[in-house]
Amino acid sequence: MALLPVCAASMRPDDVFDDALESAEVPRTQAAAPEVPSSAATVALAAKAAACRESLFKATSGALYCFTPAVRAAYLDYARAKTRADLASADKAIPEEFLRWIDRTPDVAGSVYSARVNCANVVMMLYALRLDLGQECFEKYRQLALAMAIIHAEQGTQANLAPRAPIRLTIPACPLKPVNTKELGRTLDVNDHIINFLNGNEISDAKGKRTLIAADVMANQGLQEAFNNYMKSNGCNVSVNCGDNSIDSKRKSRVTGPDANGILSAFKLFRAAYVAKGLLPEKPDPSPSPAANCRFLIRNAECATSVKGNPKLPNCPLTAPWPVLTFLARDMRSLREQDEIWQRYCAKGELRTYAEYAGEIAQQPDFLAARRLCPFPFAYNTVPMMLKDGGVCGTMAMLATRTYKALGVPASTAGQPGHCALVYFAQDAKTGSYQCKGSQFMRAGPKDTSVLTPWNFGEKIERKKMVYHQSIAWAVNHGFGAFIDSMMAWQLFCLLPEADRRDHGMKLLESGLALNPYNFLLADAGVAAAVTPEEKSRFEKSFAAALGSVTRPDCPKTGLYPDTIYGRLKKSLKLK
Repeated sequence: MALLPVCAASMRPDDVFDDALESAEVPRTQAAAPEVPSSAATVALAAKAAACRESLFKATSGALYCFTPAVRAAYLDYARAKTRADLASADKAIPEEFLRWIDRTPDVAGSVYSARVNCANVVMMLYALRLDLGQECFEKYRQLALAMAIIHAEQGTQANLAPRAPIRLTIPACPLKPVNTKELGRTLDVNDHIINFLNGNEISDAKGKRTLIAADVMANQGLQEAFNNYMKSNGCNVSVNCGDNSIDSKRKSRVTGPDANGILSAFKLFRAAYVAKGLLPEKPDPSPSPAANCRFLIRNAECATSVKGNPKLPNCPLTAPWPVLTFLARDMRSLREQDEIWQRYCAKGELRTYAEYAGEIAQQPDFLAARRLCPFPFAYNTVPMMLKDGGVCGTMAMLATRTYKALGVPASTAGQPGHCALVYFAQDAKTGSYQCKGSQFMRAGPKDTSVLTPWNFGEKIERKKMVYHQSIAWAVNHGFGAFIDSMMAWQLFCLLPEADRRDHGMKLLESGLALNPYNFLLADAGVAAAVTPEEKSRFEKSFAAALGSVTRPDCPKTGLYPDTIYGRLKKSLKLK
């Protein structure tokens, strides 16, 4: 497939790029495991990569350090050669047909060779995902696979590259294995006696009689005395003293005073007993593999009939461009927890993004847990436990974020001054454009909102302000292909020798921004590279010109994004 032009005057039309996405096919066979290149071949591949690097620098110099189609072609030649050399150096074998497929598929090649410095790691993760998902599924959801491969690129060297059948989605069973605390022929321990006391007594509540739970004992002095006597009669030197009604299931105020230490000690005692006897998980279930998480999200996306009549979710398809899907690839929760959310949504129409507001006691996590401590199939810091115990803004934001992600909506918690909120990506049903939106906002707008999921672009993965994530939606709206090209321009800028970057790098950044003005990596690099007042003025004008050329209504030409860039330019000028 011929390379399409990428310059400010002749950017790739989105419809042409989309046609390229549809026409490129994944290879239909999964070849047997290829042989790792010999040492001589490894040396030859490294030499070829070095030669391509020199050719890239020559092409860049010849183009006066602008990102032209010729420079783009030279960059891709270098990235391909470097990737093959790195794979060989690491003794990793990837089938040639898969590497050729990457090279001839514009969105895949551009993404693989621009999203991370170590492209070989992305290739290994992507190939492992193709094996695990199977040919057809991988082809249909390759944007999701790209997001997973790029986000988890650091796992590339540990990826399983051996031929195998696609994995099947398996939701793990509850790991709890309740112990027979009255088992004959075994000496009962302290925890056995604790559980036997609870199970052997009842209490009446609004729903009638039920078995005691630990929270009941901590809330009632009479039950504490009965517990202490029972433990003593069974030869256990264990007692609790929580006071009378010092804590109960509805308490919202902070716990202070002489009973606080007793409540904390009792909580630890009862919780340890529940864990030891298989009635409460000690920790959350393990996170799934990237492939298993893909399988889970894909199953839900294709379960069309299960969500009819259920509460409406923000729409963000799993076939959206991978930059929009990166929230789904980060911080993956256990499949059992995610499936609990999904099943409640499908079966009961529950879309729970809030729980009980617990008040000040939420600032004391152990006391919050103590007031409703009981046997439970999920560990603390999971959605089901949050729904049971409640919390404040941080809990609500985590609850909403994990609920959205389990239901296929890219989401993240976000911090505001004295508050925690939610951000997520959504696609407009009418226009098809993407937005990064906020919810549960109370203390600030996007300007003072920091997203707690790291920004996944560039090599320094770190938390950023919401405007960075908003810029991803705008960049994709402006043109996914143009965004990928601008990422190549950024990688080339970082690759340039220091002297060339200092003397000519600004031209490269400006030509990249002309392709896609919403690439924050280029904008930040331009602010940093502009040293003199004259350079700052020039960069401000070129940035303004790039924004001024935007015609799409879903890409802002004014507002927070340009104000952030202009503000940083002015601040850096004052520092000089």
